[in-house]
Amino acid sequence: MAKKIVGSFKTKVRVPRPTVKLEDKKANQKAQRAVNQGMIKSSSYIKTTLSKAVESSLQSSSWNWPHETKRKNGSTAGVMRDIVDTGELLKKHYYHEVFLQTQTKIEVEVRSPYAMIVHNGGVIQPYGDPNLPAFVYPARPWVKAAMLGTHGRPKPDFQADISRAFAEAWKKAFPDGTVS
Repeated sequence: MAKKIVGSFKTKVRVPRPTVKLEDKKANQKAQRAVNQGMIKSSSYIKTTLSKAVESSLQSSSWNWPHETKRKNGSTAGVMRDIVDTGELLKKHYYHEVFLQTQTKIEVEVRSPYAMIVHNGGVIQPYGDPNLPAFVYPARPWVKAAMLGTHGRPKPDFQADISRAFAEAWKKAFPDGTVS
């Protein structure tokens, strides 16, 4: 019996927590609250930037399918497909925040039975049928490309998201610009 493809996967962006230590106790407490708010805001901004980059990457022409597609019922797909095809992968992206003492992680999880094989490539036995020849599936790493700026995709500016978030949080904590 052929193995079933297990497909969901996760990857993440890490935001290290900056260290701020002020002599004045009250000012230090305000600064710590500002850092906490900056971490929360930066996570939110990165999730937005990342989700747009991943969706754009998934829909990019970089991932066109160069082969004829046979459906399970034996018919052939009528048009050349791209990685989106039925739209299932597009609907299965989830973004989670994990707040830790020293960093925040923004995880991208793709929950689909075939997400991993589409992303990383591999060899499959079509429909688990041993009478059909095995097929080498090309890697089409749309999430990795979105995060790292590879395969013709622009690299997201997560540092700009982080800087904006911390500037907003700091300005709210210290509106006149002085730390006191």
